[in-house]
Amino acid sequence: MKQTKKILAILLAVVMLFVLCACGGNTGNDGKETGSSEGKESEKSSEQASGNGSSISTEGSSGFNFGSVYDETTGQTGYSITGIGSCTDVDVVVPQGQKDYFGEINPYLWDDDSGFRGMEYAKTVTLPEGFLEIRSGFGYSSQLEKVTIPSTVRKIGYSGDSRIFEYCPAFKEIVYNGTIEQWNAIEKTANWSKGAEPFTIHCIDGDVL
Repeated sequence: MKQTKKILAILLAVVMLFVLCACGGNTGNDGKETGSSEGKESEKSSEQASGNGSSISTEGSSGFNFGSVYDETTGQTGYSITGIGSCTDVDVVVPQGQKDYFGEINPYLWDDDSGFRGMEYAKTVTLPEGFLEIRSGFGYSSQLEKVTIPSTVRKIGYSGDSRIFEYCPAFKEIVYNGTIEQWNAIEKTANWSKGAEPFTIHCIDGDVL
Protein backbone atom coordinates (compact mmCIF):
# COMPACT_ATOMS: atom_id res chain seq x y z
CA MET A 1 0.00 0.00 0.00
CA LYS A 2 2.78 2.37 0.98
CA GLN A 3 4.59 1.48 -2.23
CA THR A 4 1.47 2.34 -4.28
CA LYS A 5 1.10 5.74 -2.58
CA LYS A 6 4.73 6.49 -3.23
CA ILE A 7 4.34 5.69 -6.94
CA LEU A 8 1.21 7.85 -7.17
CA ALA A 9 3.02 10.76 -5.50
CA ILE A 10 5.90 10.50 -7.97
CA LEU A 11 3.49 10.38 -10.92
CA LEU A 12 1.61 13.43 -9.58
CA ALA A 13 4.88 15.36 -9.19
CA VAL A 14 5.90 14.49 -12.77
CA VAL A 15 2.50 15.64 -14.11
CA MET A 16 2.68 18.95 -12.20
CA LEU A 17 6.22 19.55 -13.46
CA PHE A 18 5.08 18.89 -17.04
CA VAL A 19 2.16 21.30 -16.67
CA LEU A 20 4.42 24.05 -15.27
CA CYS A 21 6.93 23.60 -18.09
CA ALA A 22 4.17 23.72 -20.70
CA CYS A 23 2.78 26.97 -19.24
CA GLY A 24 6.21 28.54 -19.14
CA GLY A 25 6.84 27.58 -22.76
CA ASN A 26 3.56 29.13 -23.91
CA THR A 27 4.34 32.36 -22.10
CA GLY A 28 7.72 32.53 -23.80
CA ASN A 29 6.17 31.90 -27.21
CA ASP A 30 3.51 34.55 -26.65
CA GLY A 31 6.18 37.04 -25.66
CA LYS A 32 8.18 36.24 -28.75
CA GLU A 33 5.16 36.62 -31.03
CA THR A 34 4.22 39.89 -29.38
CA GLY A 35 7.73 41.21 -29.89
CA SER A 36 7.55 40.27 -33.56
CA SER A 37 4.23 42.09 -33.91
CA GLU A 38 5.64 45.22 -32.31
CA GLY A 39 8.57 45.06 -34.71
CA LYS A 40 6.19 44.94 -37.64
CA GLU A 41 4.28 47.92 -36.26
CA SER A 42 7.54 49.87 -35.91
CA GLU A 43 8.47 49.07 -39.50
CA LYS A 44 5.02 50.20 -40.65
CA SER A 45 5.32 53.48 -38.75
CA SER A 46 8.77 54.05 -40.20
CA GLU A 47 7.47 53.49 -43.73
CA GLN A 48 4.63 55.95 -43.18
CA ALA A 49 7.04 58.54 -41.82
CA SER A 50 9.21 58.15 -44.86
CA GLY A 51 6.42 59.36 -47.13
CA ASN A 52 7.75 59.59 -50.67
CA GLY A 53 10.92 57.63 -50.05
CA SER A 54 13.06 59.86 -47.85
CA SER A 55 12.96 60.50 -44.13
CA ILE A 56 10.97 63.70 -43.54
CA SER A 57 10.36 65.08 -40.06
CA THR A 58 7.00 66.64 -39.15
CA GLU A 59 8.26 67.96 -35.82
CA GLY A 60 8.00 71.71 -35.37
CA SER A 61 5.44 74.49 -35.38
CA SER A 62 1.97 73.83 -36.78
CA GLY A 63 -1.10 75.67 -38.00
CA PHE A 64 0.29 76.93 -41.35
CA ASN A 65 -1.88 77.31 -44.42
CA PHE A 66 -0.43 75.28 -47.29
CA GLY A 67 -1.08 74.05 -50.80
CA SER A 68 0.31 71.37 -53.13
CA VAL A 69 3.12 72.33 -55.52
CA TYR A 70 5.46 70.67 -58.01
CA ASP A 71 9.09 71.67 -58.56
CA GLU A 72 10.10 71.14 -62.18
CA THR A 73 13.83 71.42 -61.44
CA THR A 74 14.00 68.57 -58.92
CA GLY A 75 10.84 66.71 -59.90
CA GLN A 76 9.60 66.92 -56.32
CA THR A 77 5.99 67.07 -55.26
CA GLY A 78 5.48 68.94 -52.02
CA TYR A 79 3.79 71.84 -50.29
CA SER A 80 4.00 75.62 -50.29
CA ILE A 81 3.30 77.56 -47.10
CA THR A 82 0.65 80.07 -48.17
CA GLY A 83 0.03 81.77 -44.84
CA ILE A 84 0.95 81.75 -41.16
CA GLY A 85 -2.53 80.41 -40.36
CA SER A 86 -3.13 79.77 -36.67
CA CYS A 87 0.56 79.55 -35.69
CA THR A 88 1.30 81.95 -32.82
CA ASP A 89 4.73 80.63 -31.79
CA VAL A 90 7.36 83.12 -30.69
CA ASP A 91 10.08 80.82 -32.07
CA VAL A 92 8.68 79.39 -35.28
CA VAL A 93 10.29 76.12 -36.40
CA VAL A 94 9.00 75.04 -39.79
CA PRO A 95 8.87 71.23 -40.02
CA GLN A 96 10.41 69.50 -43.02
CA GLY A 97 7.05 68.29 -44.21
CA GLN A 98 3.33 67.80 -43.75
CA LYS A 99 1.21 64.66 -43.74
CA ASP A 100 -1.41 64.45 -46.49
CA TYR A 101 -4.89 62.93 -46.35
CA PHE A 102 -3.50 59.49 -47.15
CA GLY A 103 -0.95 59.57 -44.32
CA GLU A 104 2.09 60.18 -46.51
CA ILE A 105 4.46 63.03 -45.69
CA ASN A 106 5.52 65.51 -48.35
CA PRO A 107 8.16 68.24 -47.92
CA TYR A 108 7.69 71.98 -47.67
CA LEU A 109 9.47 73.43 -50.73
CA TRP A 110 8.79 77.18 -50.49
CA ASP A 111 6.42 79.89 -49.26
CA ASP A 112 3.90 81.60 -51.51
CA ASP A 113 0.96 84.01 -51.45
CA SER A 114 1.07 85.49 -47.92
CA GLY A 115 3.86 83.15 -46.84
CA PHE A 116 5.18 84.20 -43.42
CA ARG A 117 4.03 87.79 -43.76
CA GLY A 118 2.20 89.51 -40.96
CA MET A 119 3.43 87.40 -38.03
CA GLU A 120 2.39 89.12 -34.81
CA TYR A 121 4.34 87.10 -32.25
CA ALA A 122 7.33 85.50 -33.98
CA LYS A 123 10.81 86.67 -33.00
CA THR A 124 12.67 83.89 -34.81
CA VAL A 125 11.89 81.65 -37.77
CA THR A 126 13.85 78.51 -38.66
CA LEU A 127 13.37 77.07 -42.13
CA PRO A 128 14.08 73.34 -42.61
CA GLU A 129 16.66 71.59 -44.75
CA GLY A 130 15.00 70.86 -48.07
CA PHE A 131 13.36 74.29 -48.33
CA LEU A 132 14.18 75.54 -51.84
CA GLU A 133 12.93 79.12 -52.19
CA ILE A 134 11.85 82.10 -50.08
CA ARG A 135 9.24 83.80 -52.25
CA SER A 136 6.86 85.95 -50.21
CA GLY A 137 9.02 86.31 -47.14
CA PHE A 138 8.43 87.76 -43.70
CA GLY A 139 7.21 91.32 -44.30
CA TYR A 140 5.10 93.22 -41.77
CA SER A 141 6.34 91.07 -38.88
CA SER A 142 7.06 93.74 -36.31
CA GLN A 143 8.83 91.56 -33.72
CA LEU A 144 10.90 89.38 -36.05
CA GLU A 145 14.61 89.48 -35.16
CA LYS A 146 16.22 86.42 -36.76
CA VAL A 147 15.67 83.96 -39.60
CA THR A 148 17.65 80.73 -40.04
CA ILE A 149 18.00 79.68 -43.68
CA PRO A 150 19.16 76.19 -44.79
CA SER A 151 21.87 75.58 -47.36
CA THR A 152 19.27 74.04 -49.69
CA VAL A 153 17.71 77.44 -50.50
CA ARG A 154 18.49 78.39 -54.09
CA LYS A 155 16.47 81.58 -54.52
CA ILE A 156 15.34 84.53 -52.35
CA GLY A 157 12.55 86.71 -53.73
CA TYR A 158 10.09 85.91 -56.49
CA SER A 159 9.78 88.99 -58.69
CA GLY A 160 12.06 91.95 -59.32
CA ASP A 161 10.70 94.10 -56.51
CA SER A 162 10.23 91.37 -53.89
CA ARG A 163 11.07 92.72 -50.45
CA ILE A 164 11.44 89.78 -48.11
CA PHE A 165 11.82 91.80 -44.92
CA GLU A 166 9.85 94.99 -45.58
CA TYR A 167 8.49 96.63 -42.44
CA CYS A 168 10.46 94.37 -40.09
CA PRO A 169 11.88 97.08 -37.79
CA ALA A 170 13.31 94.67 -35.19
CA PHE A 171 15.16 92.47 -37.69
CA LYS A 172 18.85 91.91 -36.85
CA GLU A 173 20.30 88.79 -38.45
CA ILE A 174 20.16 85.87 -40.84
CA VAL A 175 21.80 82.59 -39.84
CA TYR A 176 22.73 80.72 -43.00
CA ASN A 177 23.68 77.05 -42.70
CA GLY A 178 26.18 77.18 -45.55
CA THR A 179 29.37 78.93 -46.57
CA ILE A 180 29.82 82.52 -47.77
CA GLU A 181 30.44 81.16 -51.27
CA GLN A 182 27.15 79.25 -51.16
CA TRP A 183 25.32 82.33 -49.88
CA ASN A 184 26.66 84.47 -52.71
CA ALA A 185 25.57 81.83 -55.23
CA ILE A 186 21.90 82.07 -54.17
CA GLU A 187 19.77 83.90 -56.74
CA LYS A 188 18.32 87.03 -55.12
CA THR A 189 15.98 89.72 -56.39
CA ALA A 190 17.31 93.28 -56.50
CA ASN A 191 15.39 94.57 -53.47
CA TRP A 192 15.12 91.40 -51.39
CA SER A 193 16.69 92.99 -48.29
CA LYS A 194 15.00 96.40 -48.46
CA GLY A 195 13.02 97.47 -45.43
CA ALA A 196 15.11 95.81 -42.73
CA GLU A 197 18.70 96.94 -43.37
CA PRO A 198 21.21 96.94 -41.89
CA PHE A 199 21.46 93.36 -40.61
CA THR A 200 24.17 90.70 -40.42
CA ILE A 201 24.30 87.40 -42.30
CA HIS A 202 26.12 84.69 -40.32
CA CYS A 203 27.52 81.87 -42.49
CA ILE A 204 29.35 78.82 -41.17
CA ASP A 205 32.72 80.26 -42.25
CA GLY A 206 32.18 83.95 -41.51
CA ASP A 207 29.82 86.92 -41.68
CA VAL A 208 28.43 88.85 -44.62
CA LEU A 209 27.78 92.45 -43.61
